[in-house]
Amino acid sequence: MPNVIRNPIIKVMLNPNRQSEKSQKDPRADTCLELHSEKDWILGWAALTTLRPNLTQEDFLARKPQLQLDGYHLIGLFKDGKVVSVASYTVSPHPVFEREMIIHDMSTLVGENSKGYGSELLFFLDQLAVRLNCQRTFVATAKAADFYKNNGYVAHATALKKVHERGLSLDNS
Repeated sequence: MPNVIRNPIIKVMLNPNRQSEKSQKDPRADTCLELHSEKDWILGWAALTTLRPNLTQEDFLARKPQLQLDGYHLIGLFKDGKVVSVASYTVSPHPVFEREMIIHDMSTLVGENSKGYGSELLFFLDQLAVRLNCQRTFVATAKAADFYKNNGYVAHATALKKVHERGLSLDNS
């Protein structure tokens, strides 16, 4: 079994000018936190379904142990104690850049869009990537290229994909 490197609990207060009186009393308000527990993943799932509407809560929670074993991290941006935006990432080795962060998903609850939460979450991920000694952050996107460009990302490569059927054997028997 591979070694799993767990990040310590990550908590960063966001823009203090946007904090409400309630959020100053609630440690989960206006904060980015890594989501660990099943309860937290359920809170994150609600925001993730904006981007992944076909992902059921049952399937998401069933995949949680393997995702975490594979180094998948889920970050929630809390506003007044509620997860309004989520991002997921992994850190991968790279022969030139040593380590790179790969952002897999970023999504915000319907009705909470255009409030700057995505940019705040991306800023948090950028800070985290530096703290994790990642020399670059990579994201592939089909619909949000302008969002990433407006947050300092530059077009780099063409992303291609191939979907593999499950259950295929490597031997021909």
